[in-house]
Amino acid sequence: MNSQESKEAAGLVARKDPDDSRAMTVVHDDGPFASYLDTGRFMQIQRVAMVFADCDVIPTNFQKNVGSCFVITQLAIRLGVDPFMLFQSMMVIHGKPGMEARLCIALANERGPFTGPIQYEFSGTKGQDDWTCTAIAKHKETGEVYKLPINWATVKAEGWLDKSGSKWKTMPEQMFRYRSASWLIRAYCPEVVLGIHTIDELEDAAPAINYVKTEIVADESAMSTLSPDEKKIQDNLANARASGLLDDEPADPVVEPKPEPKPKQRRGKNKLIDAYQVADLFTAVKKLKPESKPEDVVTYCNDVLDGDIGSLDLLTVGELESVLEHIEQDKEAAE
Repeated sequence: MNSQESKEAAGLVARKDPDDSRAMTVVHDDGPFASYLDTGRFMQIQRVAMVFADCDVIPTNFQKNVGSCFVITQLAIRLGVDPFMLFQSMMVIHGKPGMEARLCIALANERGPFTGPIQYEFSGTKGQDDWTCTAIAKHKETGEVYKLPINWATVKAEGWLDKSGSKWKTMPEQMFRYRSASWLIRAYCPEVVLGIHTIDELEDAAPAINYVKTEIVADESAMSTLSPDEKKIQDNLANARASGLLDDEPADPVVEPKPEPKPKQRRGKNKLIDAYQVADLFTAVKKLKPESKPEDVVTYCNDVLDGDIGSLDLLTVGELESVLEHIEQDKEAAE
C-alpha cells in the first residue's frame, strides 16, 4: 500500500466512490466529528432529519426545519439516546438548544459519576429568603458528597419569580429541584449533558423588558406635532430609561415643533385656463421642472385650475403667470 492509499484508508483525503455512477466526491472519516465530515454518515443523518422535519409529532419549532432536525439528530447520537425522545425534550430558546430539566437529571442519574440518583433537602421557612433547596449527590469513586443549595433570596434576586408565566409562582418546590440539580450537574459532570443548558435556565437568562406607562417630558404641544413613528421613538426612549436599560440618561430631548404648513393661496377659479388647457399647462410645467414627478405635476395643474396655488410650489408666481400668458396667447391665435 502506497502513501496515497494509506491516507485514503485512514479517511484523511477525499476519494471517488467507485460504486457511485455520478463519481460523487466521498470523504471517509471515523473521527469524533464523523457525523459532519463523513459523507455517508452525513447523508444518512440528513435523511433522518428530513423525515423528522416532515412529521407533526415533534415540537413545532423543529417542523419543516431540516437544519435544526439534523443538529438534534446528531446530538442524540452523541448522547446515545433515541432521537425521537430527544426531540420531545428539546427547545430552541434565543438561538440556543435547551433541554428539559428532567432529561438532564435522568442522564446524570444514569450516566453520571454518582452512586445513586440526585437527592434533595429543603430547609428554612417557605416563602422566606432562607427557604433553601439543596441538591445532593455522592461520587461513586471518591465518596465525596456534593451539595449545591439555592435559596429563595437567589430566586428573587435573579428575577426568576417576576417573569411573566413563571413556574416559580405556581410550583416552587419542583422548580427548586430542577434548578439545584441542573446546577449540580453543570458543576460536577457537565460532560453528561454536553454542557447544554436547561430550557428553564435559558428562559430565565433572557432579559425581560417591562414597558411601563411614563410621563412624556417633552412639551405636550410639541408632541402633538410629531408623526406616529416619532412619538413611538419618544415613548420607547422614556420607557427604556424608566426600566434602567439606558445606563447614562441623556438630557431630555427638545422636540422642535414642525413648521406650520404654508396656507394655500386662493385666487378664485383661474379665468385664463380651463380644463381643456390642463394638458398644455402640464407640458409647460414639465418642461420647466423636468425633475418633478408626473403625479406632482398633475396635482399642481389641477390646483391651478381650481385657483389653489402654493401647495406644491412647482413654479414661482412669475413663472406661472408667464406660462398662463403663453397659453392664453395660443388660445387666441387658435380662435
